[in-house]
Amino acid sequence: MTEKVGTAIAAVASGFTVATLLGVPLGAMLGQAAGWRAPLLALTVLALLATVLLAVVLPSARAATRSAALR
Repeated sequence: MTEKVGTAIAAVASGFTVATLLGVPLGAMLGQAAGWRAPLLALTVLALLATVLLAVVLPSARAATRSAALR
C-alpha cells in the first residue's frame, strides 16, 4: 500500500493545479455572464454531486470500536 502513496499525492496535486487553471477563468466568466452568485451556486452543486458520488462508490466500513493505541 505504501508504494501507492506517491501516486496518490501526485494525483491530488495535479487536481489542485487543474482546478486552479480551469476553475478560476471559468468561474470569472460565469460570474461576468450570470452574476457573482452563479459560480457559488455551481460550486455548491458540484460539491453535492461529489458527496453523493463518493457515498455511492466508496465501500462502507465499520468504525473501529477501540483505537489501535489501546490494543
